[in-house]
Amino acid sequence: MVRQPIDVVLALDVSHSMAGAPLEQLKQAALDFIAQIDMDQDRVAIVAFSDEAELLLGLTNDPAELNHVITTLMPQDGTDIAAGIRAAGAHLHSVADPERSRALILFSDGQIKEPTDHDDAIGAVKELDEPIALFTVGLGDEVNKTLMHDLAGDRGQAYFAPTPDDLAQIYRSIAAELTCS
Repeated sequence: MVRQPIDVVLALDVSHSMAGAPLEQLKQAALDFIAQIDMDQDRVAIVAFSDEAELLLGLTNDPAELNHVITTLMPQDGTDIAAGIRAAGAHLHSVADPERSRALILFSDGQIKEPTDHDDAIGAVKELDEPIALFTVGLGDEVNKTLMHDLAGDRGQAYFAPTPDDLAQIYRSIAAELTCS
């Protein structure tokens, strides 16, 4: 049986709260994820978000391009999770192909500034096209688990990684789940 090819957007939190070891761990886990994807048929895009979101690389099956973008990520001020979700969703919408599955993997510590940011992020998830699978991934002990669970909702699954080794395993699990669909 031939599986449906997938388009995945990695929405990566590069806010100040991710500076240092968390960002380095995020980069390594994203590189591990890309290594698990079948680039002969699947495509990956990168969105980085802090106080705003930016599509750094549109869907591609070029691991060298993806690796370059990921390894050059730098921390910035602010956290607007909703902007990251919206940018990722907009890109998936703009390239929608009924012959391809679509997924968004959001990596964040879930640290928000204002209580209204929670509702804004949930609203961004509700705006996503159907069917886009959504996976949320958090690293460390300071993850806002409530927000990450709320974001995943009925669309996907929330994962939490207390250690970098756990994070790498989570990305491998998500990659396996997506490629076995």
